[in-house]
Amino acid sequence: MMDGIFSHADADGPAESPDHVDLEPVVASVTIPMECNQAYEGFVDYLHLWWPLGVLSAIGPGSHLGFEGQALVEESENGKREQWGRIRRAEAPVPVDPHTQGHGRLELEFTLGQEHEAPSRVVVDFHETTTGATQVAVTHDRWPRGAEGRRARDRAEAWPEILGYYQRFMGGAA
Repeated sequence: MMDGIFSHADADGPAESPDHVDLEPVVASVTIPMECNQAYEGFVDYLHLWWPLGVLSAIGPGSHLGFEGQALVEESENGKREQWGRIRRAEAPVPVDPHTQGHGRLELEFTLGQEHEAPSRVVVDFHETTTGATQVAVTHDRWPRGAEGRRARDRAEAWPEILGYYQRFMGGAA
């Protein structure tokens, strides 16, 4: 039997797809001192107030970032617009009963205003703890192939710093 004699053979299927390369995901998390629905609202509805455009931006400081329908858009003061991504899935936390912890999820196709056919993926999970705080975890993965994917992954290394701004905005200690 000659199965697996080639170095690229993989019993679980290929690690790479035609559009994406298998680079390690960037994972970061913070704890927000409030209930899940408030943490979700602060992340989505008030993104323009806490996102550090001096740290990660397609246009630069002085622009505005926010959701417009299903699109995440950055706009400069003179009207230049860059679409960063699209919402693929949004599950806002819904309080069911006071004895259960809330959870929510936001999943984006993410490009940060770069032109490429294979966007990366950003997943933001919100999990309320038994103390009433919310753990917010970002997983950024599914990198485009080649140098573009490596550059996108390098930019994503800013997630811990970015979440620190969000945590402080939401009243947490960074």
